[in-house]
Amino acid sequence: MPGVPTSRGCEACRKQKKRCDQEQPACGRCLRLGIPCVGGGARRFKFTENRTPDDVSGIWVAQAAPPPRDAPPQRAIVRRAATAIHGAPARALCSETVRLRASLISMLEVKDARYNLGYYGPFFALLPCRLGVHPALDAAVAAVTHSAPCLFKQESSSLALEKYGRALYMLRLSLHDGAVDLAIETLCTIYLLWISEVGWDPSTYFDWITGNSEGHLMHTHVIALLLKSVARRTDIDTFQTHLLRTLCMAVLVHSVFDPRVHLDTLVINRFLVHGPRFPPSNQLASPFDTLTVPNFARIPRLIHHPEDHLTQLTSLYAQMQSDFPKLRAIAVSPTLQASPTASLETIRSQINYQTAYGLFLSVATMLNRLCFVADSSRRHLQGELDVLCDEIVALGRRGLVLRPLGSHYMPMSLSAAWAAVGFEEEGNEKEVEGRKKEIEALAREYCSSDGLMQAWRARGMQTRWQFERFRRKMDGGHEVVLVSRGGRGLVAVD
Repeated sequence: MPGVPTSRGCEACRKQKKRCDQEQPACGRCLRLGIPCVGGGARRFKFTENRTPDDVSGIWVAQAAPPPRDAPPQRAIVRRAATAIHGAPARALCSETVRLRASLISMLEVKDARYNLGYYGPFFALLPCRLGVHPALDAAVAAVTHSAPCLFKQESSSLALEKYGRALYMLRLSLHDGAVDLAIETLCTIYLLWISEVGWDPSTYFDWITGNSEGHLMHTHVIALLLKSVARRTDIDTFQTHLLRTLCMAVLVHSVFDPRVHLDTLVINRFLVHGPRFPPSNQLASPFDTLTVPNFARIPRLIHHPEDHLTQLTSLYAQMQSDFPKLRAIAVSPTLQASPTASLETIRSQINYQTAYGLFLSVATMLNRLCFVADSSRRHLQGELDVLCDEIVALGRRGLVLRPLGSHYMPMSLSAAWAAVGFEEEGNEKEVEGRKKEIEALAREYCSSDGLMQAWRARGMQTRWQFERFRRKMDGGHEVVLVSRGGRGLVAVD
């Protein structure tokens, strides 16, 4: 190392910069001059490996060696200690992962019930600890955090689109991995992209970034397939349990309104029926016996194939009508009315109940029309439909103060009511049209753009054509097949 002395000559020779023969007990020059010979043959510096926590490769530094124990006393010599050389840190003090984790935590700490991420599942609280390991998951979290301005401002941004495109690219690489069927992080990535695409709520099927509603179908199918692949796993921790149960409920709710989505029975039994019970404060715990997991799991089958389950269809609707009065009394009670001064936990528990109530009304409305098609002599079904639709409209008006995330369930309920009104209904056409316009006006309060409103109508039309398909089957006619035309909705083809 340059600048580090290597001579072992005595102090007198070194001071005069003379060559020392290092003879013992005194060198020739010191004997000739008659002066003490001190330090001859001693090594004054040694090299040691200095390791730091961030750099394990090691850097050699020079340190002063202690004098031998048998060396005679010597005059104090003041020398400048060699400066230790430290390597650069292996990681930056504020990495991209740290910044991403900070952005996500700041979103999780939002106390405003209108923008709280807690409605998307309890696993969000554990998500920051999972960052920095799976590149696709990190990219999806970045897409969610950068789509927040789109939600607040109700307009898209180039930065959100860039982050979304990056997340899709990283997801594609992850899906090419051979171990993708075992990657819980891949499932979480798809769910986060679903949230960033569909207006921060899977049940509305709306896209805040691009303004269309077709991308949700691919995500839902992939999630359903991956859930089936991990259903037999046993090494599942708390984060994975919360995530998988959230995904199961999201896909199951989606399957009620879309016949193309199916959740395997094995998945339902593994993560919902036989899994640990939900705590009462959890948003996935249904307060209604009608919407318990075993009952709710058979609803998609009853709605999409009513001709094969007429008895069960009628029985379930009768049970829902029996529960409806007491559920409505609870929903309109003062304890479930949102108050600006209430705590976030109180408001969230209210929203959880209202969400389950909105889903209850949606299912009851669709079952009402299916029961009417099965037996048109039951004239009382028309009056019950009017009451259900009025309750959906009233619930939508109460939920306006909690838009967008606090009332994320409303577009789903309004779509079901819009599809049911006027179908096989005998009455004043102007009255029916007025009711539909009232529902559309309220839906526009939740769908702030023409693209979102168009997607909302497409969802209602799909539900309405399911009613028409069942009617034609009961009449012995041709089956109605739904065909997508350029992402602009669905049309019926005989």
